[in-house]
Amino acid sequence: NRIVTKYLVNELKDDTFVYDFVQFSTESQRLTLTWFESFMEDHPNSVLIYRPHPMEAENKTIKRIVQEYPQNFRLISDLNIKQWILVSDVITTWFSTSAGEVYAAGKPLVVIRPLPFPHEYDVPFYYDANCVTTYKQLSEMLSLANPDCAVKREVMQEYFDITSTPTYIRIVDAVINLIDQADNSKEKFYFWHKIRYMFQKHTISKI
Repeated sequence: NRIVTKYLVNELKDDTFVYDFVQFSTESQRLTLTWFESFMEDHPNSVLIYRPHPMEAENKTIKRIVQEYPQNFRLISDLNIKQWILVSDVITTWFSTSAGEVYAAGKPLVVIRPLPFPHEYDVPFYYDANCVTTYKQLSEMLSLANPDCAVKREVMQEYFDITSTPTYIRIVDAVINLIDQADNSKEKFYFWHKIRYMFQKHTISKI
């Protein structure tokens, strides 16, 4: 997307970084889609759900694959990503923070990297991930009933604090604890009004 690229260049003030990443991501996508086509040819009963990035709306290769593999390749942007993670057997990604949702759902994650990923572009929890770098590896991983997750559990726990207690309850508990720790009634009064203001302005709900 040329418009977005120009916007990023203007915002980041680094045209080399942006254009290099655009070229790198475009070629990585091309190779990944080629692998997906090969996998559907080798596994005709497979179904791949492809969640398009907004910048892929006019991608001609994706449109062609949808037409050529209508029973195997489903281009779906509806509903939340969490919905599709829960109903999928294996989730693949190239560069996405949705790994947190995959980890929370207890699903296998396959990280596809057809090209060596520059460290300065990557997400930290992918630094030491066990990535798929060839079609053979991808085919073998997707053929397993329960492949190992590409990112180690202990690494995910460093970045995502996931428990059985809903987040909204944990936030309220934290607020109550802070109020209880206030030294006097006047401090509690002002603290409580500050918290109520944050909820009214949706500050906390956006965190």
